[in-house]
Amino acid sequence: MSRTPELTALFHEKFNAAPAQAAFAPGRVNLIGEHTDYNDGFVLPLAIQFGVYLAGRVTSDGRVRAHSANFPDEPVDFPLGEEPRGKGWGQYLRAVLYELAAVGVRPAGLELVFIGDVPPEAGLSSSAAFSVVTSLLVSALVGRSWDDKVALAKLCQAAEHRTGVMCGLLDQMASAACQAGSAMLLDCRDLSRRMVALDRQKLAVIVGDTTVKRSLNDGRYNQRRAECEAAARAFGVRALRDVTPELLAAKTGSVEDVLVRRARHVMTEDDRVHGFAAALAAGDLATVGRLVDQGHASLRDDFEVSCPELDAICEAFRGAGAYGARMVGAGFGGSAIAVVAPEKAADVIAGAAAAYRQKTGRSGVFHVVAAGDGAAVFAI
Repeated sequence: MSRTPELTALFHEKFNAAPAQAAFAPGRVNLIGEHTDYNDGFVLPLAIQFGVYLAGRVTSDGRVRAHSANFPDEPVDFPLGEEPRGKGWGQYLRAVLYELAAVGVRPAGLELVFIGDVPPEAGLSSSAAFSVVTSLLVSALVGRSWDDKVALAKLCQAAEHRTGVMCGLLDQMASAACQAGSAMLLDCRDLSRRMVALDRQKLAVIVGDTTVKRSLNDGRYNQRRAECEAAARAFGVRALRDVTPELLAAKTGSVEDVLVRRARHVMTEDDRVHGFAAALAAGDLATVGRLVDQGHASLRDDFEVSCPELDAICEAFRGAGAYGARMVGAGFGGSAIAVVAPEKAADVIAGAAAAYRQKTGRSGVFHVVAAGDGAAVFAI
């Protein structure tokens, strides 16, 4: 793995020893299907080349000692079994270890070092990558593997819930179960999935980080989830996935407008996921771009999770020649994606960067992302 020497050196620096094993879990880009996972809907993510690396070994003193290259001034040291509390990256570590203990993964003690290269608070699932890599490596250190990717994703979801983020399963499933060269079409109700091939000769995906940071536990994400649950009750359905155009029309006027708009986003976004997958298979990239643009408009207008910088970076992508662009992740900041012809990727990045800077005064950060494999343990 690309960060192995750095990982080994950091571990030796902190613990004057060699790690026993290491692991990597990727971040993700969701091509389409935003805010649908916790509504039992459909999503189409891919794992990206950026993620979280972890090296570790078991000790015998009953304590967890951990360091992160990303938070060098925030070392973590606590007794095993301590309930999640506090703020900072250590709360995520406590939460994952707490959930692992509940399923019998109980090391006698741990020394861990983390290196992450997925930008935090950029909408690329750095927190899911962290929880997945921690679960995989700590389990491997005590001789347990996770062949059941759904069970792994659910454990990591439970850990995030313990930190106060009531997320769906999109991010954890993408980090744990995606395959190189493909996006994963996931049904978030029954968790069935199939891989959708991505032809890198025909389509490139660019991520543009607005550099507007946001945190999932600032309350707005949980507010949207609560609104969706209220909308499902108002529409008399199990989840917003079950809303039909006929039901939406029948309830419009009698149900609070904000709940109608939340329901309309989920209903139309699910349709866009299936349309995107079909257009991709047919090589209809104009339709792919149109659906991506429609997704952003729905997230902006009906779900109200965009922000001026996300709108600006999407406009910049389109103006620079992308097929389409939309915000990605929870919203309120973070990143957008653009789908482009591969031979135009460099020009689109240059044009979008200039236009975004002119519009906002910010320097965005741009990457072409590749569809990679899900998380794995590796020798070190």
